[in-house]
Parts: sequence; structure tokens; C-alpha cells
Amino acid sequence: MKIFVSASTAVAGGGAQRTANFIANSIRKPCGHKYIYVVSPQIMTHLKSVVTDSFENVYELTPSPVSVITGRSSRKKLLELERKFKPDIIYSIAAPSYVKFRTSCEISYLTDPWLTHPNALAYSVLSRSESLKIFFKRLFYKWWFRREKYFIVQTPIAASGLARQLKIPESNIEIIPNCYNQLFLQNNDSFRKETTNEKLIFALAYPHYAKNLDLIPDIAAILKKSDMKFKFVMTLPINNKLTLQIMQKAKDLDVTDLILNVEHLTLPECCQWYDKSDILFLPTLLETFSASYIEAMTRQRPIITTDFDFARDVCGNAAEYFEPMNPLAASMAITSVLNNPKRYKELVQNGLNRLKSFPDPSTQYMMQIQALEKCYANCHNAQHQRCKIERM
Repeated sequence: MKIFVSASTAVAGGGAQRTANFIANSIRKPCGHKYIYVVSPQIMTHLKSVVTDSFENVYELTPSPVSVITGRSSRKKLLELERKFKPDIIYSIAAPSYVKFRTSCEISYLTDPWLTHPNALAYSVLSRSESLKIFFKRLFYKWWFRREKYFIVQTPIAASGLARQLKIPESNIEIIPNCYNQLFLQNNDSFRKETTNEKLIFALAYPHYAKNLDLIPDIAAILKKSDMKFKFVMTLPINNKLTLQIMQKAKDLDVTDLILNVEHLTLPECCQWYDKSDILFLPTLLETFSASYIEAMTRQRPIITTDFDFARDVCGNAAEYFEPMNPLAASMAITSVLNNPKRYKELVQNGLNRLKSFPDPSTQYMMQIQALEKCYANCHNAQHQRCKIERM
């Protein structure tokens, strides 16, 4: 099978990491298939650091095809590469690809929760302009994917939501859970080695509105009244609009000294901060499958997060949940874990048990290959049936 991997729109975060891992695995272990890859500069940089094999079938595409004007040449290049390669299937691993390929068999990997399972609370924290952006984005996605039949998502809630939104059968949607990076399994066989009275609460998240990170200063103000010594460790980019709002709120509530912003972290640095910290805290209002959940499990750190179906789908009994948008409930959840060694160890053990239900990177790669083969078989059978009917 000839597979065209369209990955030019993967530029950051978990999507970029997942995409680079798939390409690296398929170069090392093609499973009898032939590939061509079209990637973003960010993916190419990552691949060069982890792959020593040939790059003759990897094409770096810039500017991004996302842009209506400047991306026109890139969209043209995608179609040109498709015409030359003549693939059996298109794998839009960072969908949408913003190109209507000629190949009729395409499977798209979707991770955007705003399309699959948004909720009222997530909408409530958006500004008017952000709400409009999401509204038009959802309209565009529904229009773009209206003729596509096959998809990959990460969770059952995303699968049911996508089927409902696009009016397609759930049998056309493959569920492939997120996975951890192998780096997080290294030296993870012990609890925090350093003993200190100050508790570090790791809030590993980029400041999107739906991450609800501006709840943290309110929680810090409540916890400040207790006798617990603590600090929130945050990963906020400097001069970001929401970063400035969060820091101003912390100043107004006189809790600036209780927030340590370590800014952007590399994967090795993330591991180090998990080990330094006591718990992972995510007040998020909307996720598909945050990799932070399973990363915390690998590093044996309890998870405290919001009580939503998307969180319970992933964490199960490995997290302490609290009512969203409620800083008092969040502070109580934090203290109930940090002040209770038995509960702390129970959550850690539950996380290790829960971790067994998720694929490792190699298994996740093979699940994607199986999904591609199934999609191609379905497309081929459907085409055969159409030809059979036309001949009758």
C-alpha cells in the first residue's frame, strides 16, 4: 500500500510530537508499505534529531497551507506530490490538510475538542472574539469534513461527538488513545527523593482560555490562609495576553510569591519538574486527551483535575476530581491529597494500574497502521461495490 502522510499543519504541542513519532516509526518499520511524507519545518527539525535513516521521501513544506493567500503555493505543491506518488490512501495526520486530494481514500486524525465535544463552561470563559473564532471554526470544519468518511480520534467521547456532528456511523471512527513518550519511563521507580516542607503543585499547560489557568491565583489565595507551604509551578510564555492577565490577578490577590513561572519546558525538563513536584494540577474545562495525565502517571504523581467526562475517560480512579470553576473545591482537593499520605499513594498506584490500559509508542504506531489498512480495505470494497452496481 502506498501511503501519503500529510503532516504540514502539525507545528506544535502534542500533535507535532505524535506526528513525528509516527513518521520516525514508519521509516524504521514500514510494515511492507511505501510512504511519502509532507511535513512542517518543526516536524523536520524533530525528525533530524531522532532519525538517522534516509530522508529522500520526506518533503518540508513552507509556508503552511493553512494561510488563504501565502499558503496557495504549498497547497499546489501537495497536489503535485500526490499526482507523482499516486498513493492508495491519504493519511491527514494533522487534519485538516487544507487540500482536497484527488485520491478518494483519506483518513483524518482529529484531536480538536471544540469540534467533537465542546461544553457550556468552556464557552463561558471565552472572550467575544474568541467565541466568534470558535463558531466559524466549527462551521468550517463541518463543511470541510462533510464528504470524508473515515477518522481517527483519541477517546470514546470524541468518537461519539464527531459521529453526531458529522452524521457518520461510529464504525467509521477508529479510537487510538494518546501515549506517553518513552522518556517519561526513565528513572521513574521512586517517589520524590528530596524531602522539603514546600509542596510544589505542577500546572503544566499552555494558557488557552479553556485551560482555565486564571483560577490558580484564586486557589493560591485560599490555600495561603492555611499553614501549608506551597507553590504553583506554571509553564506560561512571557508577554502572552493570558499570562499577563494571570500574573496581574496574582498581584491583585497578593499571591505572586506563590506562583513560579518556569516558562517553556523541553521534554527532559518536564520530567525533571514532575519529579520535583508533588502533584499535577489541571483546572481545564475542555480536552480531548491531555498527555499530561499519563505523563503524571508514569512519573508517579497524583492528578487533581476537573470533574468532566473527558477527564474521567482518561484518568479513571487515578485522579482526585473537583467541581469546575470552583476555587474552594479545588483547594480542598489539593489539601485532601497532599495532607493524606494514604490517599496520595493510592492515587499513584491507581495511576500505575491505569497506565497499563494505554498503548506505548510502538503499539500506538501499529494501531495507526491497522487503522490505515482497514480504511483502505473499506474504500476498496466500497469502490468495488460501486463498479459492480454500474455494470448491472
